[in-house]
Amino acid sequence: MTQADEKIAFENWGFYINPSEYSQSFPSIPDWANPSQVQDWKMRGLIIWDSNIKIVTHLFAVYAIKIMMKMKAEGNWKTEGIVIGTPAYEFSIQLKRKKRKKNEEEEPEEKPNGKWILANQIPLSPLQAEEFLNFLARNEDSLQRVALAEEEDRKRRLSQVYEILFRDGMDEIVETPTPPKVSPVSIPEGDYLTVAQIAEYCKVTVRKINNWIEKEQIAFLELPLTGRLLHLKDVNILLAKKGVSEINFGEEKETKDI
Repeated sequence: MTQADEKIAFENWGFYINPSEYSQSFPSIPDWANPSQVQDWKMRGLIIWDSNIKIVTHLFAVYAIKIMMKMKAEGNWKTEGIVIGTPAYEFSIQLKRKKRKKNEEEEPEEKPNGKWILANQIPLSPLQAEEFLNFLARNEDSLQRVALAEEEDRKRRLSQVYEILFRDGMDEIVETPTPPKVSPVSIPEGDYLTVAQIAEYCKVTVRKINNWIEKEQIAFLELPLTGRLLHLKDVNILLAKKGVSEINFGEEKETKDI
């Protein structure tokens, strides 16, 4: 199979297989792509784009294979088309706290709730869907190889997370951290916040926080489903650079307008 076989580009849309995160063989990135889309463009797996709606969608190879099998088994896409998107888990965490009056118990914080969604959706017409299915079928062997690489990468990342939790957990045996009041995601040794929590604190979008993190090169830990976690110390470094009051679990502080 040649490299050209793994890429199909039409006038305003197309798709290609990226075999490695370190590959430099991916097509030219569209001028309209934002930083998050540029990151998706370079990820290992199957990438689909549509210039008309300015969307870049990344699919893990194992998910692309499942789509191919479903399209082969079902034929409704031949008349209705199909919507392609990235499976993502969307959840919200309430940070609001009701102040406790004298001799009155504080209300418990609400637990996070969420649901599975299809992000970065690109609708394909029946004709486009047929082109897409033919591409998947023609490159099934290549997708299988990429899927194996994805599985090895997933195991490696998970092993790193377990190593961090185990190593830092030994220190937690002798340390009793003060329970935070801002409802951070709790992992051993220190307080961590999700990107969504930081965005709510700063009253900006999640995308803006991610752009800040990439621009300022702030360290973060990425967990399955939860996404990026930032240590409180790194969060306050980021907020200081943006002129926002730091987060202090001991007291509430006003945030500046951004």
